[in-house]
Amino acid sequence: MGIKMSESRLIKAAMALISVARTGWMIRGIPSNLSETVADHSFLTAYVCMDLISRLNDPNINLEKTVLYAIIHDIGEAYIGDVAKTASIRLGGIKTQIELEVVEREIDNDIVKQLYREYAESKNKEALLAKLCNYVATYIKGMEYAKIGYRVNDVLESTYAEIKELSTKLGVWDTVSELMNEDSRNNV
Repeated sequence: MGIKMSESRLIKAAMALISVARTGWMIRGIPSNLSETVADHSFLTAYVCMDLISRLNDPNINLEKTVLYAIIHDIGEAYIGDVAKTASIRLGGIKTQIELEVVEREIDNDIVKQLYREYAESKNKEALLAKLCNYVATYIKGMEYAKIGYRVNDVLESTYAEIKELSTKLGVWDTVSELMNEDSRNNV
């Protein structure tokens, strides 16, 4: 009768991401019971994409593809774990290459494999927007942690710089800035 859902490697990867806490938050003392998981982050990233793209109101942006990129952008972490940002920077393209190889080998869904390659290569506007929304989602979560007293200023500062750089490159800084200001006002 085909593959049972419980045997799908894609579903198993998604289930693993539900349990993988984001390392950067753990390093900053956020306990595992409060730490955002990779799945939490991907989910928030997808919603940020929907919000941002609706504000941009650009018919040339494929909303569905952008949201799919957001949902799967960290699927490689189901196999290699969430690598701390400082290590990722030092590893550079090696981390991306390892994740691409493991996704190609382990994921049993050609659509997800293709989307993951496209996101990793970041050659189209939708992939770049999903990457931007990834940063915005991290920033939003960081603001939430700061509000309850965790010291995450280094994450907020570096993520803000990444947001500004990429959104300026994409020509969407004004809209992103407005979105982030609204979020910070709502969190006060």
